[in-house]
Amino acid sequence: MSQSPSKRGRPPGGSSEVTYERIIRAARRIFAQRGYAAAQNRAVAELAEMTTSSLYHYFDSKLALYVAVFTDAEALVAERYREALQAPNEPAAAVAAVLEAARALYREDPSVPSFLAGVPIEMRNHPEVAEAIAQCEVSTAGVLLELFDEAEAKGGLGPEVSAFALAAVLFAATTGVALFAQTPMGFTYEEMLDGLGRLIDGSAFARPHPPPAGIA
Repeated sequence: MSQSPSKRGRPPGGSSEVTYERIIRAARRIFAQRGYAAAQNRAVAELAEMTTSSLYHYFDSKLALYVAVFTDAEALVAERYREALQAPNEPAAAVAAVLEAARALYREDPSVPSFLAGVPIEMRNHPEVAEAIAQCEVSTAGVLLELFDEAEAKGGLGPEVSAFALAAVLFAATTGVALFAQTPMGFTYEEMLDGLGRLIDGSAFARPHPPPAGIA
């Protein structure tokens, strides 16, 4: 029977807060680059410039650390999307604002979407990760659902279009494309987000030219 991760928690105090954030950033990079199975607490400690024993004062297991990284990354994305949606916009413009927020966050720290993109894979491969993540609150999906629920209430969605499905697709797309950005396929995260935006607003497709005058 699997157990919930036991996290020692974020210790109080200024220096401890700084150390905690340093651990989270380091762990996010390690998990994003190596995956859950191959990631080692020793590597996290080295990147965070601390000893492994010191790391255990904050997190007593790799699972607890992984869950903390997920909670932090997910909350950060939700915060950025919420800020992007502060200004009232039509649905298409609001989606464009979300894509721009995702692009800005990737420029700032590509490990955030890269880590989140790998979470569903880790959940499928590791039951203990799936059980732990299932207990976490996911704010980003709620932020996006509010966007499409509001659009639906104002008549801004087409008939038989699910606001929930749109929120899920946008959430999956903005993080999922990070998986391809880590491969040698030649696509960058920003290029793929730009392509996604063009698919959404219709600018990806050439408009047919009207026939010359006098030709039926």
